[in-house]
Amino acid sequence: MKLKYFFVLLAISCGSNISEEEYSKLKEQYEVCSKENEELKNTPENRFLIAQGNQSEGKLLIAESEYKELIEKYPKSSQAKAAKLALKNLEEEKERIKLEQERRNRLGFKSLKQQNSVELSNLKLTFSNIKASKRWIIDRYEDRYHYVDAERGNKYVTATLLIISKTKNPVLPPVYLYKIADDRLEMVSKMNYRFYRWKDYGSYLGNYADYGNDFAHSEKVRFSMGIDVSEEILKSNALFLLVGKQNCVERTPVLYGNPEVSYKYKNCNDKNSITLDQAEEDYYTIKKFNL
Repeated sequence: MKLKYFFVLLAISCGSNISEEEYSKLKEQYEVCSKENEELKNTPENRFLIAQGNQSEGKLLIAESEYKELIEKYPKSSQAKAAKLALKNLEEEKERIKLEQERRNRLGFKSLKQQNSVELSNLKLTFSNIKASKRWIIDRYEDRYHYVDAERGNKYVTATLLIISKTKNPVLPPVYLYKIADDRLEMVSKMNYRFYRWKDYGSYLGNYADYGNDFAHSEKVRFSMGIDVSEEILKSNALFLLVGKQNCVERTPVLYGNPEVSYKYKNCNDKNSITLDQAEEDYYTIKKFNL
């Protein structure tokens, strides 16, 4: 019917000979028909599905309005009964979100959940022995080790990191240290990757391969992580050790010095400051200090 009126009106607009009164009637009938067709599309079933979709997408106020309109227009339908139950669940969800937001507002960055083991892409990262000290120990072999001492007034934040990879040449995630600055987190620096241990002195020098430090041969590789930080920052700031949810630390040959391979940050999307929402969405919180 709607299509019929459309063609009639189209013919009129193209110059057909019809009176103004007849045209007005046809136009009115067309508008009524359009409205009826629109209502037919908005059946209780369709309305309920649309409201459900909006609720699942987090559009709670829109979903609430749609459920209420469905109940008002089709009070005796089975969908109206389901909508009443959905409204009850929606109210509980709104209350839960409200309480969580209030908790986050109260605690601020304290609400970030600390976890020492996280999974990202094809990687599992497990941190241990996180501490601040004057000496960062790296590249162990046999009963020896190498180390870096912090300058006067500084300390190293160090950690042991075990990475399990499902792929043979993974690109690793960045590890950052942030401090609280008003209502944001401000980046202090990035943590450096060094190998934890070598099979022996010869493999450290690169005379032959150490398959234990190569994901192409071993699914597990252990790293010694370190970052040089001033003691003033360590003492007077709330600090957060975060893993970025991106992969930008690549295995790279070392042209001069030992060992002959390292992991370097390349084209990371570093952010000098982040909000609480960004910290929750784009990072894993590994450790919180001074809170």
